[in-house]
Amino acid sequence: SQEFYGYLNSEVKMPRRKAARRMVIDQDHQKKDKLETLLRENSSE
Repeated sequence: SQEFYGYLNSEVKMPRRKAARRMVIDQDHQKKDKLETLLRENSSE
């Protein structure tokens, strides 16, 4: 999404926190992916 890339661009200026932030972002995306998969499976039944 657009805000995600803006977020990444702002993080580039703070490299020390970037790695930790990226881990959190990845975890959030994994949670969203799991939720979306669950929703998809439930709605397809």
